[in-house]
Amino acid sequence: MLEFCNDQPGRFVAIFIISPMLLYKGYNYNDIYLILLAIILFIWDTYWILTSKPNKKISDQIRNVFR
Repeated sequence: MLEFCNDQPGRFVAIFIISPMLLYKGYNYNDIYLILLAIILFIWDTYWILTSKPNKKISDQIRNVFR
């Protein structure tokens, strides 16, 4: 079930749900710190999504170790 070894699904949640929500709340409450946090979170997680390898199952990695 949870056989993935990195945190890509969590990064997608941060990019598409948490970051826009923080940006919206920062705009509504006129809070520059929330807006900056949303922008930094978006850039940070987008960078890691673009530069990291796709998810691999742990069983595939273990199989490669014992070859």
